[in-house]
Amino acid sequence: MTTPDANPYASPTSDDGLRSGDAVGVHQQGPLTVIPIGSTLPEVCLFTGKRGTGSFEDKTLVWCPPWVLIFILLNVIILLFVYFFAKKQGRLNYYVDESVRRRRVGLLRWWLGSLAGGIGMITVGLVGSVVWLSIIGAVIAVLWSLATAIMWPRLKIAKIDQRFIYLKELPPEVVEILCAARGVV
Repeated sequence: MTTPDANPYASPTSDDGLRSGDAVGVHQQGPLTVIPIGSTLPEVCLFTGKRGTGSFEDKTLVWCPPWVLIFILLNVIILLFVYFFAKKQGRLNYYVDESVRRRRVGLLRWWLGSLAGGIGMITVGLVGSVVWLSIIGAVIAVLWSLATAIMWPRLKIAKIDQRFIYLKELPPEVVEILCAARGVV
């Protein structure tokens, strides 16, 4: 029996007054951790799971559907044009441990040093007419740049839609803490 105020066509509600199916805060969706866009997460590092020795970072995360890369076969300009319109963005304020910050600074120093050394070798090779030294310098600069980009700690984004950021490969202890603190928005 329904009350006169109840709408028989309304969505069913749960005990906490939310519509069933509404996702509030952080939750799990298969192997992905789903976080509302614009959230401020609890004080736990998303990379290490440590607490209390770092600081918060407010970042705009960018994701682009993988199908956009097919346009590289046509033209790089077309790829950039399609990427500009297909990319999705979402802001997230998350905690980063001091060890991750130190790793980033160390990688940045290695990259700048290798870049300076590579440019120095290119310059010496060009001035001294030693072509092989220039080639080695260029290879060193490119390889260290690629190695730094690969080793740089970053979040792995599965996708971004209108309301949520989907992250993958977060440490299990971090996922547990985030899901336990569902009300962070």
